[in-house]
Amino acid sequence: ADLVALLREDNIPAIFSNNTVNPALVEALARETGTDVQVVQLFEGSLGGPDSGADTYASMMTTNARLIADALA
Repeated sequence: ADLVALLREDNIPAIFSNNTVNPALVEALARETGTDVQVVQLFEGSLGGPDSGADTYASMMTTNARLIADALA
């Protein structure tokens, strides 16, 4: 409840999650805020598939940077 209140009060635009875990908890948290907070899955600990934009370390870092920048813009 405290985290939901903080997300609302500070008008947080995004919650970042790890793409290797089930996003259900983070998505439920985002819904609970009742705001337009976006859930963004970042590539952490593993590369993405061939068409993911994160199939090499360099492309993974670039993709994560773009996802973060877009979510916070």
